[in-house]
Amino acid sequence: MAYVPVAQESTLYFIHRAGGLVYKLEEDSLVRQDNSFNHKMQINSTILAYRDTILRYGGYGFWSHREFFTYFSKDTKEWEVIAPVGRQEIPRGRQDTQVTVDEPYIYIFSGISLDRVNPLQNAPNRKAWRFDMDLRRWEYLGEVPEDYHNLSQMAHMGDKILYLDWLKPRLILADPSRNTATYYARRAEFHNTVGLDKIRHKYQSYYRDSTFYLLTKIPDAGGTPWKGNMRYDLVPFDEFLGEPLGEEPLYTKPGFPWKPIGAFLGVAGLIGLFLFGRKRYLERNKVVVSPKGVRYARQPLDFDPRSQAVLELLLHNPEGVYSQQILDLVENPDLNPAHNIKVKNQLIDNLNFRFKSLLSLEEDLITSHRSTRDKRIKLYKIQAAYFLLR
Repeated sequence: MAYVPVAQESTLYFIHRAGGLVYKLEEDSLVRQDNSFNHKMQINSTILAYRDTILRYGGYGFWSHREFFTYFSKDTKEWEVIAPVGRQEIPRGRQDTQVTVDEPYIYIFSGISLDRVNPLQNAPNRKAWRFDMDLRRWEYLGEVPEDYHNLSQMAHMGDKILYLDWLKPRLILADPSRNTATYYARRAEFHNTVGLDKIRHKYQSYYRDSTFYLLTKIPDAGGTPWKGNMRYDLVPFDEFLGEPLGEEPLYTKPGFPWKPIGAFLGVAGLIGLFLFGRKRYLERNKVVVSPKGVRYARQPLDFDPRSQAVLELLLHNPEGVYSQQILDLVENPDLNPAHNIKVKNQLIDNLNFRFKSLLSLEEDLITSHRSTRDKRIKLYKIQAAYFLLR
């Protein structure tokens, strides 16, 4: 199914899964609402409603993942970005994200992210975060041991999600706002419920107002093969789940990496503290670039190898870097020159966008200039004061 239905203000919208297109159901017709296009840069993003606004988070496109929210503006009829406020670290981009809402917070967890070295490979993302929609600030919550994006969603309850774990088998009620994962036995009387078997991708049970609307297969008489007849059964929340088997934290945040050192460490401990403090002082309010990667406020940033190589080239040459030097790092011999220039320009634009969002700046840190020796040659320079090169 290419479109996701979203109910908003008693109106049904259909949002394209890959990004861009928005349709509204008016009587018996679908009416196009957007001035966008099917850009395919938010494939497998998570689409949700928040108050009177349709949002989407994350998604995949052009060998990279989005790490921000966008919203559909009914004024511009375009998808606009929701930019965080102030200097803060943001989650690593991902797709197939699990999202719940407990106003003013939006919780995200699980999903998959691209490998930092090889963008053709991906791995589960086990970080849990929440975004304060009023303050526009991210907060890291901790590590999630379970890979929820591989489980079947039985019901989305706004601030909670009920999953089916096929391997146990059991049901898991994930509640990010309370930081709980509650486990329930899968009850035999509901085994014919659609959403708990292999046809769950075609049909769906759902939940509303403390009641499950269970789409149930109707057995055929005489032992004949099932002919596809189904009905909805209304089952109260407690009756469907029964008594819980147990409860665990949904996510855990690691404690401080070291305990207070004792006096017996003496001079060695004092030296260690001095070196640690000096390093923190030098790195304050700066983006640190080293062979191990790029980080800010002690948190690693998700940079692909080409972007980091261009960043290091600019920092090693504060007097300026020729456009061709950057093209040499990003050029793909299978693409024509015009396409390679477009790739280079997009990479520079992406770097500027990330640094402006991260450092809460208005101006671009990477700018282009004409060479004083030959006006036909373009130079790129970076404001090195915001970086620390190791």
